[in-house]
Amino acid sequence: MIGDTYYSLTISASGTTQSHYCSIQPDPSITFLQGGFSFAVTEAKPTSVTIYPQVAQLQIPPSSIVAGGVTVATKLTTIAGGLIVSPAAEVPFTLTLYGIGGEEIGSKTLEPGATQMYFGWDVSPANGGSLDDALNVIKAAVGK
Repeated sequence: MIGDTYYSLTISASGTTQSHYCSIQPDPSITFLQGGFSFAVTEAKPTSVTIYPQVAQLQIPPSSIVAGGVTVATKLTTIAGGLIVSPAAEVPFTLTLYGIGGEEIGSKTLEPGATQMYFGWDVSPANGGSLDDALNVIKAAVGK
């Protein structure tokens, strides 16, 4: 989008023993463009991924690894939103924001037993990257 700066927002977890619904919702004026996710499933359970401009929804089966993310486009100086995991997480779910050249800007962790958390990082166009930068981080996260 014209004038936007691009970032990558990834999610990771290891060793989930139950199925989880997961929703990542950015604050208004932040758009998710595209993304990718992978699950190393340990049980045959339903799996789905839906990415809309204002939400990424995941139906995660029991998995030894959950990895992936979305590209973020914004003109704002704060990237913020919420993460919901239901039922309560039995392992940590970590969101990490990356900018130019795949440089980590920050991370937040939803601790076991919790169902929701707010995330937010201050950013500037100087630490955001191109759309290609953002996509390369997502590709690397999915390939792990």
